[in-house]
Amino acid sequence: MDNKIRVCHLITRMIKGGAQKVVVSLIEGVDRRRFDSSLLTGPQAGEEGTLLEEPGSVACNVRVIPDLVREIEPFRDLRALAGLCGTLQNLRPDILHCHTYKAGVLGCYAGMLSGVRRVVFSPHGHIFDQGSHIPGVPASGARLSALYWLTRSAQVCADAITAVSPSDMESQ
Repeated sequence: MDNKIRVCHLITRMIKGGAQKVVVSLIEGVDRRRFDSSLLTGPQAGEEGTLLEEPGSVACNVRVIPDLVREIEPFRDLRALAGLCGTLQNLRPDILHCHTYKAGVLGCYAGMLSGVRRVVFSPHGHIFDQGSHIPGVPASGARLSALYWLTRSAQVCADAITAVSPSDMESQ
């Protein structure tokens, strides 16, 4: 019988960036006798390229969620949420570790809806900081307030929230 702890990492895209390299390090750094890792990601690449270019580049089961994209697109985001719920029900992870804001918000809700035992939210920066200029995140107004409310309500579904720096911890 396999008693490994199943950890599923979730991120919107596996570009050659800092948060993505952290995800790869976490996957590659665990004791594989104790942990079984998987990765859920969206289909987008960027100008910088993708960490998934070559087969076997990430040492775990990788599944692409077609509607999981970086930009805020409410109807597509609902389809991504449904896709995440179905995939999580199939994988049955013990821990869902959500990386970056978009994946974190959707992952926290999907984890709760799918019965995941533990959800960890790692924003990897703060989208609400002045001058952050994240595509799709308004600088002010009702849309920003709604995004803030959605983020805070998703964080309530998380068992833990991590920060990559002291200033990010203060922003949480």
